[in-house]
Amino acid sequence: AELYREIGVGFQQGGLLGRLSVAENLMFAMEKVRGWHKEEQAARVDRYLHRVNLWHARGLYPHQISGGMKRRLSIARALCTEPKLILLDNPTAGLDPISSRQLLKMFDFVMGLDRETSVICFTSYVEVGTRMANRSIFLHESRFIFDGIWRDIFVLDHSFVKEVFMLKFSTYPPDILAKLNIPMAAIQEYQQQEMVKKPS
Repeated sequence: AELYREIGVGFQQGGLLGRLSVAENLMFAMEKVRGWHKEEQAARVDRYLHRVNLWHARGLYPHQISGGMKRRLSIARALCTEPKLILLDNPTAGLDPISSRQLLKMFDFVMGLDRETSVICFTSYVEVGTRMANRSIFLHESRFIFDGIWRDIFVLDHSFVKEVFMLKFSTYPPDILAKLNIPMAAIQEYQQQEMVKKPS
């Protein structure tokens, strides 16, 4: 039981309680996990809903808010009990590009305020990993093929990485690559190799 109190989970589908309002979903988690009194819960609800830009929706119910808002609420609920570890299940899955960028930007801000919490994020979106991760573990065909920092994955001598990662990011402009922490030198080397392969 003690272990579970130190773990917060952001579910891919939100995992919200439909009979509770946005604010009540957070209060329910705090009551069950930490047992904080109502005044403490109310103060933390205000704090975390402001952080994820949902304070205006505090009285609404899950069926009344968008998919992106549900995802942000799920993250706020995971954070509000102040766990030592947060597990995120594909946080941007099913979101449109704008909502995905907003979610990642919000998460960067929120985690910048809380240096005591570690995050494990499971994602199939490379952009999410490059934005969020200090350490990355890459799984391909049921095998771990990489464990390290994102910048190093692009210099791996692995055909899957070269064919999928390089092909995807070789079309990105330099400013976007910089934001994603992707080494431009690796992309340029890949592009030169592809030029050599092309018939003259």
